[in-house]
Amino acid sequence: MIWTHKLVKSLLVTIVFIFGAISILATGGGSGGGSDSEISKTMETFSIESEVVGIKYNISVGLPPTYDDTDTPHTAIFLLDGEIFFNDFYQSYDEDDNHILIGINNSYRRDTDYMPINTCWENGGGNQSFFMFIKTELVPYLDTQYNIDPSLRILVGHSNGGSFVFYTLFTDHGETFPLLFSNDASVRCWDVLSLEQSYNDQNLDLPVIFYSSGATEGGADDVRPVMEKIISRDYVGLKVKYDEIQGTHEGILNTAFSNGFDWIGSQLPDPSD
Repeated sequence: MIWTHKLVKSLLVTIVFIFGAISILATGGGSGGGSDSEISKTMETFSIESEVVGIKYNISVGLPPTYDDTDTPHTAIFLLDGEIFFNDFYQSYDEDDNHILIGINNSYRRDTDYMPINTCWENGGGNQSFFMFIKTELVPYLDTQYNIDPSLRILVGHSNGGSFVFYTLFTDHGETFPLLFSNDASVRCWDVLSLEQSYNDQNLDLPVIFYSSGATEGGADDVRPVMEKIISRDYVGLKVKYDEIQGTHEGILNTAFSNGFDWIGSQLPDPSD
């Protein structure tokens, strides 16, 4: 698939830079690096006041070099922990890439915004409000400003961000994010299986393309049983893949991004059909 190959090429370049920034996940702050590119791309930033959460969020948007060359709606990649990931993803744009990057810059609130009440961090519990901010405030605004294909919105999260992706899976029903990517999620800290059971009690379908990875030296032992349960349900419309990758919590990012985006792309309709 054209879409897949271009996107994976871009992300593989990105990972080279990410390793230098990823260690700050432990403290929840910072930003990535990366050199300037000569290609014609555009970065925009804005702030949006959330009535749901009660705070202002800073958002970064990266537009590809091809953005003004076509009326075709674009894939939109929503990056949680935007301060950490966005700059490096943006620097990796290839001249033929056609996806929009959206960085939600709230790493300083990652324990609150991404996590439900849990056993690891005492300031969890803001995930419901944060989800409603994305669904009812951020996404509608972005849709008025940029040419985004609603069927190609993908939410990407790592660690606590990956945990929020699991929450989104069972809360959103694929309406806002039909595509989900979770890397080594912090699911050991809360009962995600109870959330899945509550969803299953009321739903037979789950129309989402969902990729999840777990690190053998990280959270795989916690992510695996959750993924086994999800896969065993055989939800109608759910396309799902779980990869258990040899390595540490941060160390599997290169392989996870490569495998995950390649697989997600393979599940999408071929644009040439």
